[in-house]
Amino acid sequence: MTKLSLFKRLGLALGCAALIFTSKSISTFAQSDHAAGKDRGEGHSHRNSISAFAQSDNAAPDCVKVGGAFVTNFIAPDQTAGTATGDLKGALGVKVLATVSGSIGNGKPVTLKVQHFWVTETGDTLFAQEAEVTAYPSTSPSQPLVYSFVYEQGVKLIGGTGKFDGATGLLKAWGGIDLDAGEVVGRYAGTVCFKAPGK
Repeated sequence: MTKLSLFKRLGLALGCAALIFTSKSISTFAQSDHAAGKDRGEGHSHRNSISAFAQSDNAAPDCVKVGGAFVTNFIAPDQTAGTATGDLKGALGVKVLATVSGSIGNGKPVTLKVQHFWVTETGDTLFAQEAEVTAYPSTSPSQPLVYSFVYEQGVKLIGGTGKFDGATGLLKAWGGIDLDAGEVVGRYAGTVCFKAPGK
């Protein structure tokens, strides 16, 4: 296995309507009907309904904490595929897009730009921005191709399909990579904010 192949294999892994009455008789009728409505408390109820509607229309997003684990294997020198467990359980894959810094085998950290592909078990898709993952080499003499990794800036979620339509969020992730075996394992944790109803 060439260094280039090993290097490529390092990747990871939310009407308004108005009526104007100009007739004097109609105006008089409206005034008397309004007075009767006040006696029945209808004016207060109407104002409450408008207030409730406005509050609902401007409701804040529903944010929840999420977490779980993931296990993926290399299916190509620059791509992994596998599964995630926990709150976002489903299928997960990562594609290496570019090298930001470093190289395999020199004993120093390697930073890669990657793209995630995430589909939950219910068939909803999570969209994520391109992210940077940094891998730190092992000091083990018997397993020199084992790396630990961390997303220093996290993985930003930017929407999706189904329940994740309009969702946003930020996930932290960390774990380990065995380049010799072509295996990745890790954990994720963060927050997902779902868009407010009616948005």
